[in-house]
Parts: sequence; structure tokens; C-alpha cells
Amino acid sequence: MRVRTVFTICAALVVLMSCSSATSPSCTAACVTIQDFSFSPATLSVKAGTTVQWNNNGPSSHTTTSDNAMWDSGALAGPSGGGAYGGAPGGSFQFTFNSPGSLSLSLQAAPADHRDVRRLYGGDYGDAVSASLAVGGSGEL
Repeated sequence: MRVRTVFTICAALVVLMSCSSATSPSCTAACVTIQDFSFSPATLSVKAGTTVQWNNNGPSSHTTTSDNAMWDSGALAGPSGGGAYGGAPGGSFQFTFNSPGSLSLSLQAAPADHRDVRRLYGGDYGDAVSASLAVGGSGEL
């Protein structure tokens, strides 16, 4: 039984270490990864006063935009650059949530002329991918 536990812990560590990327900006905040038209995690709960950082690890430029116009990251390029859509390689964006509340946000592919903001999970180029963020009081995480 003990061998199985040690093996499980070692396997979990290997998986976690393989998930990190040398090309991703270091993250000292609550982190969200943008990858191929999705957020990971798709839902995040943080304490008020927490800074959330979005890192684009996908091949195309994307934005992270709040549905209530609280923030818009602008084009965040992937690790190899944004191609024709702009943004510096390895794009990241941070925003500090100071007030409790429930927010929804979307991921949009650049360029701006393709931002038709249809609330879809996945889908064709130019579609928005929705996610949610809950900001709680000082005792929640």
C-alpha cells in the first residue's frame, strides 16, 4: 500500500512538472491559461484583492475581456508570437479584483474585425469562449 502511495505522488509530480512551460511568463498571481479557444481553469474563485494573471499558451493571439467592460487585455500573443494578429510573444495580462462579485468574461480571437462575441464554448475562428470568475470576501478563495 505504501509503495502505491509513493508511486501515485511521484506520478502526480511528474504530470504537474510537465504542465509547466519554459516559454510561459512566470505567474505569481492566480493563473489562468489560454489555450486553443479555452480558459483553464474555466471557473475561478478568488478573494477580493487577488490579482489574476492570464497567460496565452496557444498558437494564436487572443484577448481576455470582461463582459461588463471592467477590463480588456488587448491582443495577447502565444509563445511564438502573434503572427499577423499582433502582440508580443508569450502574452500575459494581470487584473486585480478589489470588489466581491460574480463576473463573466470571454476569450476572443484577434483581429478585432472577427470579434462577433457569440457566447459559445469552442467553435469556429472568431467565436467567443465564455468563462466565469467569482470574487469573494476576504475569507474566501
